[in-house]
Amino acid sequence: IKGPFKKISDIKDIREKGETRLRKNQYVQIRLLLIFDFVCKKFNIPYWLSEGTLLGAVRHKGFIPWDNDIDIRMLKKDYI
Repeated sequence: IKGPFKKISDIKDIREKGETRLRKNQYVQIRLLLIFDFVCKKFNIPYWLSEGTLLGAVRHKGFIPWDNDIDIRMLKKDYI
């Protein structure tokens, strides 16, 4: 999925490209993260990747192959 996106509907659902149930799940999560990123940028809300998601981004250039979630952090004042 390539960006930048001008609207949320530009972020396409590509889960059917996944060969396994886990990979399909990861594609859904990537889309959700891109939508989250779009909204945070629109409202200037800082956030960052953490835990296994950060490790996967650095070490694997994506998901850790067996990871099945996305870990993000933001300041409590921005969350509220």
